[in-house]
Amino acid sequence: MTDLISLPVRVDPSTDKSVQVFNFKQYEKFTSDEVISYELGYRYWNSDRFSLDVAAYYNQNNSHLSPNNEFGDWFPEQPIKKSTSLGLEAAVVWRPADWVRFQLSSSFMDFDIKSIRKLENTTVDTISQDPRFLVNFRSSFDISPAFEIDFWLRYADAASGVLKAQTIPSYLTLDARLAWKPNKNLELAFIANNLNDSQHPEFYDGSSPNPLQVERMFWLQGNLKF
Repeated sequence: MTDLISLPVRVDPSTDKSVQVFNFKQYEKFTSDEVISYELGYRYWNSDRFSLDVAAYYNQNNSHLSPNNEFGDWFPEQPIKKSTSLGLEAAVVWRPADWVRFQLSSSFMDFDIKSIRKLENTTVDTISQDPRFLVNFRSSFDISPAFEIDFWLRYADAASGVLKAQTIPSYLTLDARLAWKPNKNLELAFIANNLNDSQHPEFYDGSSPNPLQVERMFWLQGNLKF
């Protein structure tokens, strides 16, 4: 396996122009990842009115892996000696009438990564930054043949960061969408995101030590079919 590493921009003295320098890093001892996975699921469907999906899984990896780290100067690599993930997912869809639809889904994931080397100032011996518990509730209403309104309520459990100061607290968001279909080929929609909060931290983009803030947004959307 070969990894391409980008170095800082340098100036070519012969042309006095800036050039980007690349080095290639060879990984000779890497092997294919081997995972043992156990899955169990159940599905119930009753016409178009009600459906239920439940799934559970357990994955185990005992291979010695080393993640591809683009920020080795800030966060040294942590070779992995063992990782396990345990999860449960469930989704329910209910249509009590033709003009209304409710959907509730939730997921739980316990992701445990044991590294060979422990870093200082870390919360736990893991590099996972995902929330353990997620809940989504969506409701759709056909007000008339031309108008429909949707609501989306989403909850995410707190997620730990690589460093103690990078913990993302739990959050609750509410989105809304009002759509107008003057004909079968055109749809115009007004969408509002994060109605219940002006902003909240939600995820990292990998280029900053601080999480990105998701702000309240309002926007228009148009779809035209030919």
